[in-house]
Formats: sequence, structure tokens, C-alpha cells
Amino acid sequence: MKYQLSISVELGNNPKETEVVRISNEKLFSDLRLRYPDKSINPKWFTIHISYEEAKAISLFETFRHEINKTPIAGFRNFTPGLLEKHYNVQVERLPEEADVANAPWFYLICPKQSLAKFKAVEPDDSYVVTKVTSKKKIAFGCTDHVGWMMLFSEGLKDKFLNSDLRGIGFKSVKLPNGSPSGLWQISTPARMPPLTMPLSDGQGNIFSGDSTKACILDEGSYFPQILRYRASDLVRVPDVDVIYSAERLGGWHNAHRMHIVSQRFREVAEKFAPGQFSYGLVAVGEGEELQTRYTIPELAPPSDAP
Repeated sequence: MKYQLSISVELGNNPKETEVVRISNEKLFSDLRLRYPDKSINPKWFTIHISYEEAKAISLFETFRHEINKTPIAGFRNFTPGLLEKHYNVQVERLPEEADVANAPWFYLICPKQSLAKFKAVEPDDSYVVTKVTSKKKIAFGCTDHVGWMMLFSEGLKDKFLNSDLRGIGFKSVKLPNGSPSGLWQISTPARMPPLTMPLSDGQGNIFSGDSTKACILDEGSYFPQILRYRASDLVRVPDVDVIYSAERLGGWHNAHRMHIVSQRFREVAEKFAPGQFSYGLVAVGEGEELQTRYTIPELAPPSDAP
């Protein structure tokens, strides 16, 4: 796994607690801005975009520690005042390498960029409702405008999947508000993954209760794309299928979806049917602490007493 870092830097000496790196050394600020230009027109603020390998090579974290006596952190979302006295925030983009993809037992489907319809609702039975179809492509995988995570299949693409040898894949019609078929389809499967083994919140900052009828949010801190984490021992009873839903409904209250988790075989077939239209996030399977720390940077881990 490769990592691309984003660090906000501000020129100033105000001691107020903040997630950004606030430095008073004008020469250091100017040198960094010249070396790592971004699109900001603010003369006193910009964002450094740098690989983790380069940040280590130039001792960037040590430079900042010397200047502001703070250390980097990327392992949590909610910054308390006490933590901001000692840490600044680093956004981390995960960039999977070939081996990460080849060795992953499962993936989750990432919301596609192609828009096929206007969003209306996700019903309690997980069925989709759209107000308007905006594309007539025969072979297309897409989502809805403005509100994401709907995984929409054109009829032609649906037929290709149904005629493949993938296991446990079905489809149901996506409806219009009046109940009539929209012409688009969504995956339908009774298979469910066990509960995720990772922090989840209810969107209000509270620990998720585990009620699968309600929405919840993954707490991956400042890392993206997110990784779904499962205990290997919990997957023993998972059926031998190529498509399975997450147990949890992830997202906002009006747009909470079960994640579409797919096999390596699904990925191979999907690339044949609709090349370049599918995007995938990684699913990590393991046990214990290693499962929680895989695909993270130990140097950016929160302190042991962080919330």
C-alpha cells in the first residue's frame, strides 16, 4: 500500500488550537509553498500534498515538531482541545498496489461516477426508488445524482451478469415513485456478512448500538478510501457466493445502504462486461490488533488515551 498525505499549513503565531500546522517561520512557509504548490490563493495558507515516502525522506514531521512542538495524527475524526494541543491532522489517501488487489479476498463496490438516475429513496427493505432515469445506455453501471451509493445496473448489464456463472447474484427492479419499473436494476441477495470489526458511530458521535435497521458511519479517521474489516473467524459461516451485503446500513439517515461486497471472481467478470465502470474498496480479513492496524501508518496512530 502506498500513501499520499495532505497537510494544511498556515503562516502565523497564534497559539490557538487547530488541526493545521501553524508556523511563524516565514522562510520555511515560503520554501514549502514553492516546493509543494497547490491551488490556494490565500497568501497565508496552503496544503502540502506529499507521499509518505517523501515525507520521511525529507524529515517533514521532524521539521514541524521542531517548529511547533506537535506531532502528526490521522487516526480519529473528532479532535478534542486537549489533543490539538499536541497534534495536527494529516489526511491520508490510500493507494493500493497490485499485490493488495491480487491478495484481497473480497472488495466493496465504490459508488460509480456515472449518473443514471435522480435519487428518491432507499426503502426499509433495501429497494431503491428513483424519480427520473437520466441515461439510456445499454451497458452501464452507475449511481444517482447528488446522493450516492445507489448501485444501478442497466438492463443489458443486468442480463450479462445473470447469464454468467457468478454464484448467488440476483437483481430486482428499481421503481419510480408511482411503483412502476424504471428500467434500471439493483443487485438482490439474501446473503449477509457478519458485523464489521471496527469502530462505528451513529452519526451523532455516539458508539453505534448495532441495530442493523438504523444507519451508521465507519470511523476510519482521516484515512480514505475506507477499509472494511472482518474477523476471519466470523466469516466461517459466510455462504460461497460472489455477492453479499454488509450487515450494517452505512450512510446518512435518508441514504443508508448496505455495502455491496464482492469476490475476486465478480471483479474479473465485471471488468469483462463493463471495462472501467466499476471501482473497488479493499476488505481486510484477519484477527486481533493486526487487523485493525493493517493499511494504516503507525507513525500517525492516535495516542493510546485518545477517544
